[in-house]
Amino acid sequence: MKKLMIALATVAMAAGVHAAAWNWSSSSNPAVTPGGSDPLSGANIYLFFGYANSTAANTAKAGVLADLRDGKAISGYTQSATLGADGTLAVTEFTGPEGKQYAFAVILADDAAGNSYMLQTANKNATAMDVGTAGLQFDISSTTLKGIDATGSSAGWYMTKAASPVPEPTSGLLMLLGVAGLALRRKRA
Repeated sequence: MKKLMIALATVAMAAGVHAAAWNWSSSSNPAVTPGGSDPLSGANIYLFFGYANSTAANTAKAGVLADLRDGKAISGYTQSATLGADGTLAVTEFTGPEGKQYAFAVILADDAAGNSYMLQTANKNATAMDVGTAGLQFDISSTTLKGIDATGSSAGWYMTKAASPVPEPTSGLLMLLGVAGLALRRKRA
């Protein structure tokens, strides 16, 4: 048992040596509604971290967008947080691998009409330090809005689900009355 405890402690120490402390946050510009200007307070923001280069991060962005459009839940992120009342993200700590790392952040939002959107940021990179003050700061203030067919990895809002048009009950009722009136009129003729 003692040998097992020593082995576990050694593994834990080795894992700690190959990890670094990181911070992530947003700039002072708040996240705003897609194509609008209202701050997105309380929205969830997801950090995608640990890519070897910008190409790998861009491939991951395209995958996240495709998954959301296919109706899948968001996955593969390192950490999530909640935007403050002012629509910004305060400094949040996490542990990640050392060395130059590429990352991006994603915010999900819905509007009153039932459309769903994803904001993706530009890629950021930094070199981790042994003791944690290496930081990643993301600009989440983009108002650029791309349609349901847009693809790519550029920063901005992407529509991930368009609301289905729902006919008004009164319109359907009026149509039914009109058809019934036509049917009665034909019987009399």
